[in-house]
Amino acid sequence: ASDVAFGPEARVAITTEAAMPEVMRRLDPGRRAAIKTLKDKVAFRTALRDHYPDLDVRDVTLEQLPSLAIADGSRYVVKPARGVFGTAVHEIDGRTDLAALRDRISAEVARGAEVLSASALSGDTLIVEPYIEGEEYAVDAVYTMEGDPIIVGAYRHPMPDNPAYLHVVYHAGAGVLADVHDEALSFYRHLGEILDLHGMAMHGEFRLGPSGQLVPIEVNSMRVGGMGLGNMLYHTAGIDAFHHFRTETAPDWSPVREDDHLHVFLVAYNGANVDTATHGPDWDALRGHFDDIVLEVPFDHRRQLAFGVLYARQRPERLHELLALDFDNLFVADPSR
Repeated sequence: ASDVAFGPEARVAITTEAAMPEVMRRLDPGRRAAIKTLKDKVAFRTALRDHYPDLDVRDVTLEQLPSLAIADGSRYVVKPARGVFGTAVHEIDGRTDLAALRDRISAEVARGAEVLSASALSGDTLIVEPYIEGEEYAVDAVYTMEGDPIIVGAYRHPMPDNPAYLHVVYHAGAGVLADVHDEALSFYRHLGEILDLHGMAMHGEFRLGPSGQLVPIEVNSMRVGGMGLGNMLYHTAGIDAFHHFRTETAPDWSPVREDDHLHVFLVAYNGANVDTATHGPDWDALRGHFDDIVLEVPFDHRRQLAFGVLYARQRPERLHELLALDFDNLFVADPSR
């Protein structure tokens, strides 16, 4: 086995959650402790309680879920304590059949476990947290070796028509930067003051509440946006997050601010009700929903939860087409089977 270690003088970024355990084992103690705090959702909320007193979280086992008490009028989000790709994330309220939800989450985690590592997805323990009103955003930041954050990606995450395709679209644009850049930078500065995050990359998920406050949901450590999201602005606007990570420089945002198109990242899901052993994706049908596709990255749909990702520029008035996609209708019988 390699004896490579990542001491305090090393810059550290990963491209997959599967690398997390091995990198954590080799990381210096100060930053390892910080990452453990970020990964522990209860500890994360506790660390931020002074700035966000309304944040709360509890954990339950999968078997305890049906007996969870929910006050009238309350809404919560339930999700695996370790999870990616929106797997098994559900909103609940007092009307939710929690026993049926337990069975559904168990099935979704089992399906995801076929292609995701145990360090990335585990359904034994669930996190229950209050539903936070507001639009969802994601913001990537990199920390200098002195611990100063630099924003390298900011994206709005509108909800799709079909919740089975939770992470189908993220988009960047001038409006997104105006909405969240400065407040996200302030958040990351505060986070860096309470945790040692120097020389590392971070991917944060937030909601922009009705009051205009950007409320953190979670921060994924040592990486920028997953599934290739962190590369979106490189392909559509020439903004290279890893270049700015290495050089400790801020991006030139003019290609985003001055573009009248949205910069779009789309996860091309497998149809929720499709037998991927006998059916394959219809790429031409999907392409018809875009203005300007910059790059397509196909996946093996029989081995992944999606058949690819796409990077594109899209007129704002056509964003709704992507949010309304029913991927069941984008699969056809595979003639090779």
